[in-house]
Amino acid sequence: MEETTFDQGADIFSKDQGSIKSPALGTHDLEKLHATIGRLKLENDFLEQALSKVK
Repeated sequence: MEETTFDQGADIFSKDQGSIKSPALGTHDLEKLHATIGRLKLENDFLEQALSKVK
Protein backbone atom coordinates (compact mmCIF):
# COMPACT_ATOMS: atom_id res chain seq x y z
CA MET A 1 0.00 0.00 0.00
CA GLU A 2 2.70 2.48 0.96
CA GLU A 3 4.62 1.86 -2.24
CA THR A 4 1.48 2.26 -4.35
CA THR A 5 0.62 5.56 -2.66
CA PHE A 6 4.13 6.83 -3.25
CA ASP A 7 4.00 5.88 -6.94
CA GLN A 8 0.61 7.54 -7.39
CA GLY A 9 1.84 10.64 -5.58
CA ALA A 10 4.52 11.10 -8.21
CA ASP A 11 1.86 10.89 -10.94
CA ILE A 12 -0.47 13.33 -9.19
CA PHE A 13 2.14 16.05 -8.80
CA SER A 14 4.00 15.45 -12.05
CA LYS A 15 4.90 18.71 -13.80
CA ASP A 16 4.65 16.97 -17.17
CA GLN A 17 0.87 16.90 -16.84
CA GLY A 18 0.54 20.67 -16.75
CA SER A 19 -2.00 20.44 -13.94
CA ILE A 20 -2.65 18.37 -10.87
CA LYS A 21 -4.64 15.21 -11.51
CA SER A 22 -6.99 13.84 -8.89
CA PRO A 23 -6.92 10.12 -8.22
CA ALA A 24 -10.01 8.18 -9.23
CA LEU A 25 -12.48 7.74 -6.40
CA GLY A 26 -15.39 5.35 -6.42
CA THR A 27 -18.90 6.69 -5.90
CA HIS A 28 -19.07 5.09 -2.45
CA ASP A 29 -15.73 6.62 -1.45
CA LEU A 30 -16.83 10.04 -2.65
CA GLU A 31 -20.12 9.85 -0.75
CA LYS A 32 -18.27 8.77 2.40
CA LEU A 33 -15.82 11.66 1.97
CA HIS A 34 -18.65 14.18 1.52
CA ALA A 35 -20.43 12.80 4.61
CA THR A 36 -17.27 13.12 6.68
CA ILE A 37 -16.68 16.68 5.49
CA GLY A 38 -20.28 17.59 6.31
CA ARG A 39 -20.04 16.09 9.79
CA LEU A 40 -16.78 17.94 10.49
CA LYS A 41 -18.29 21.19 9.25
CA LEU A 42 -21.24 20.79 11.63
CA GLU A 43 -18.92 20.00 14.53
CA ASN A 44 -16.75 23.04 13.79
CA ASP A 45 -19.76 25.33 13.51
CA PHE A 46 -21.17 24.02 16.79
CA LEU A 47 -17.88 24.42 18.63
CA GLU A 48 -17.31 27.89 17.21
CA GLN A 49 -20.76 28.99 18.37
CA ALA A 50 -20.34 27.40 21.82
CA LEU A 51 -16.91 28.98 22.32
CA SER A 52 -18.16 32.41 21.27
CA LYS A 53 -20.73 32.26 24.10
CA VAL A 54 -18.04 31.43 26.65
CA LYS A 55 -15.82 34.41 25.79
